[in-house]
Amino acid sequence: MFTLLQWNLNGFFKKLDELKIIITETQPEIICLQETNFKYDTSGKLPNYTGYSKYRTTGARASGGVTIYVKSEFPCKIININTHLEATAVTVKLRQLEINVCNMYIPNQQDFTQNDIENILNQIPSPFIINGDFNSHHTSWASKSTDRRGKEFYKSVDNDNIVILNNNEPTHINIANGLMSNIDLSLSNSALAQRLKWNVYKNITSSDHFPIIIKYLSRTNDSTKGERWNLKNPNWSLYSELLEEEINNIKDVETVDINTLVNTFTNSIIQTANLTIGKSTTNNRKLKVPWWNQKIKSAIEDKYKALKQFKLSKTQEDLIELKKHRARTRYLIKYSKKTSWENFTNSINEKTDTKIVWNKIQSLKGLNRNRKINLINMNTDALINEELVANQLGEYFSQNSSNTNYTTQFQTYKHKREKETIPNTLDQNQIDQIQLNLPITMQEIIFTLTKCKSHSPGPDSIPYIFIQNFGPNSLKLTLTIFNRIFTEGFWPSTWKKWYGNTNSKT
Repeated sequence: MFTLLQWNLNGFFKKLDELKIIITETQPEIICLQETNFKYDTSGKLPNYTGYSKYRTTGARASGGVTIYVKSEFPCKIININTHLEATAVTVKLRQLEINVCNMYIPNQQDFTQNDIENILNQIPSPFIINGDFNSHHTSWASKSTDRRGKEFYKSVDNDNIVILNNNEPTHINIANGLMSNIDLSLSNSALAQRLKWNVYKNITSSDHFPIIIKYLSRTNDSTKGERWNLKNPNWSLYSELLEEEINNIKDVETVDINTLVNTFTNSIIQTANLTIGKSTTNNRKLKVPWWNQKIKSAIEDKYKALKQFKLSKTQEDLIELKKHRARTRYLIKYSKKTSWENFTNSINEKTDTKIVWNKIQSLKGLNRNRKINLINMNTDALINEELVANQLGEYFSQNSSNTNYTTQFQTYKHKREKETIPNTLDQNQIDQIQLNLPITMQEIIFTLTKCKSHSPGPDSIPYIFIQNFGPNSLKLTLTIFNRIFTEGFWPSTWKKWYGNTNSKT
């Protein structure tokens, strides 16, 4: 599943705080903004997103313009559109879908014809989503009346392969008189449309346009929800006691195949942990703005209630009340940002841990430290399959370390030295050298565990804290396994696997 946010925010920098709140709540992979009001050849940055803009080059001040933001982890390329209208388009390679997205803005003073719209539609291949503020009215998308612009636009999209996604909810409110209209439209090809869910964002903002959320419903579950061990209130005594009973049932630990022994031990640990500790479900969604608080949340909820009331009553009193709630929300966000920054700077001194400082700066910027980067091959195809990723990385590192990178003279010298016998420098009289080859002791195991602080599990789902709470028999079996590996020179097959995420360094 992926999410697309569409919004005429009428000024990127003025609405940036509200935009970040919406991003936090909806987690969109793609963001289409109209009336960004960027100056020519400049654009606003969104942490963890890459922007693609079309600027308005006419006029004495910055106005109009459109921008598509795509999460930086997804490969993306620009579609060059030949048009005089304010429009930009990109091709995005998401987890399970390659999609073409076009973002448009046609102001009231900009005239257009059916051919202008069809010209753009013909340049966007399927599957596609085309959205924007078209300032066009037509009863087909629940406008109260049809104007000339609406007729031209409707004729251009009156096609069996094009579906208007709008569900008749108003997308614009005239704050002066409270009148609502449907001028923000979303289109898709018919095959993709059946998988898309279109809704107006529940909370009103300081823009006169409502944000729109489009969700793609995939057939497979690719959500960010995951499970982790519930380590807040573990019963370590019960865990240790039950695990000791399981370990006592494992026989022939000195002779059984090492793979069988390790798998049996691992399964005993996992089963015992499931019984005594359990797991909790997480969705990995955290607020990315440190200035968020309950007052802002309540103000947004009150603003939403005021909007619902006004939609029902259409009275001047409820319109005034709605304006009050909008103004209060803007004030609280601005004030909270200011005080949050002041508190942060006042807390810094020469003794402050630099890690804390940088984590706070990343938080203020809204940076996601767990951002995943998808790999692509030479043909810019996204590599999603684990085997393809492993092979691509292996091929890359193999080429880097290949002998073909060396000169002929160096290769000759290398081959000569590799054939030479390396003398044994082990001194039997040096106790430090002898101890390196002695079996691992229980004291060494216990000492090493005192240095292990991480709670993150490996591929076997066993974190260090599970081992730190072993009973005597469990620790003894751990020592036996390590010494067998050390003396037999045979690694368990499950320990040879590597699981890795390609994460950007922030």
